[in-house]
Amino acid sequence: MIYAVIVKYWITMDHPNEELMRTAISLGTDPEAVGALLVKNGDIVASGTGAIFERPDATAHSEIEVIREACQRLDSERLDGCWLYSTHEPCPMCTAACCWARIEGVVYALTDEDMPADWGTIFSAVSAREIRDSCEHRPELHDGFMHAEATRLLH
Repeated sequence: MIYAVIVKYWITMDHPNEELMRTAISLGTDPEAVGALLVKNGDIVASGTGAIFERPDATAHSEIEVIREACQRLDSERLDGCWLYSTHEPCPMCTAACCWARIEGVVYALTDEDMPADWGTIFSAVSAREIRDSCEHRPELHDGFMHAEATRLLH
């Protein structure tokens, strides 16, 4: 008797990943845009620049929008094994959403100190790391990744 053995190999990808951050940076070329994408097993599941000014909707940050889209595409409120890439440090709301969704890691290029002054000061009140550290699920954080490349978005 012959038995067939099926082995499923999961794609493993090292994070942070330069190609993925370049993709996020290419999305965030508008001065008021934050480029974000969510990846799982090497595939981009969702990407965007937010919709704050389109709807208008104060919660339509880029990170929230890609989390929403990924949850729908993956048919799950949990995004285990997913990584979020963002051109800017996620605000407290977006960081908390990453924790709630059980995202594995968050990679961002520009930190709070780089934020345009007209974006307000709420971002400097509490850092992404402080929000993450106060949650039960704590995604890996990689800040300042490809910072030099992303600074061109500020001009």
